[in-house]
Amino acid sequence: MIYFRNGELHDDEVCLDLAQPAFRTGYGFFETICWNGSKICHLDLHLERAHSSLAEFGIAEEPLDYEAVIGEVIKANGLLNEFARVNIFFP
Repeated sequence: MIYFRNGELHDDEVCLDLAQPAFRTGYGFFETICWNGSKICHLDLHLERAHSSLAEFGIAEEPLDYEAVIGEVIKANGLLNEFARVNIFFP
């Protein structure tokens, strides 16, 4: 699986950093979004919910063009005309 992290595409294992709160305390923020084979569904609604949650917990997020990045990841994984679930994990 090819994924996007820290501004680059990667093709290796997805690892959980043991120093991060998601491992130490069990909390984290993520969205699972449908890619219907031609577009990402309801991206604006998913991002609105995630941003609201992040703001509630006082967590800053770096700006990212999610639509463009998701398109890159979909293409890199050969899923342009396939159904897929896209997961976004927030810091």
